[in-house]
Amino acid sequence: NRLKLGPVYVDLGADLALKVHERVLVGGNEVDVDGDSKAQSVDVLVHGGVGFKVLMFGIEARYRRGLTEVYEGTYNAGVELGLSLFF
Repeated sequence: NRLKLGPVYVDLGADLALKVHERVLVGGNEVDVDGDSKAQSVDVLVHGGVGFKVLMFGIEARYRRGLTEVYEGTYNAGVELGLSLFF
C-alpha cells in the first residue's frame, strides 16, 4: 500500500522471496552442503519505506525484514535504495 502526501509517499507491504541459487563459502572457498543444511527456498518479508517524487522520477528507501527463519536463527533483512520512473 502506498500513501501519498504531496511529493512524499510512504510504502508498506509484504513480499514473497524465492531462492534462485545458494553458494556457501568457508574461508573464501566454496563448499558443498547437504539438503538438510541448505537455507529455506521461500521467505515471506514485510517492508516499509519512504520516497520522494520529482516530476516523473522518484527516489526511495525501503527496509525489508523476513518473517521466515531461513537458516538456523537467521532472518533476511536489509535496506533497499532505488530510483523510480513514473508514467
